[in-house]
Amino acid sequence: MTGPYPPGYPITRKLFDWINRASVADRRVNEVLLDVVNMKMHPSILRSPRFLASVGRALLPTAVHR
Repeated sequence: MTGPYPPGYPITRKLFDWINRASVADRRVNEVLLDVVNMKMHPSILRSPRFLASVGRALLPTAVHR
């Protein structure tokens, strides 16, 4: 890409990185991500508090899940 990145790009990139990593660890996160990629669900679901909480839980160390 030439020129400056759009505002908010670094945050969006980091968030998508977290979602990708969480999709490996959590089946539900993976299903929602694939539904968005395959256009079965609207991308706004990726910003919902419930989905973001699932992402956060999936990225926590396993000792915290107990």
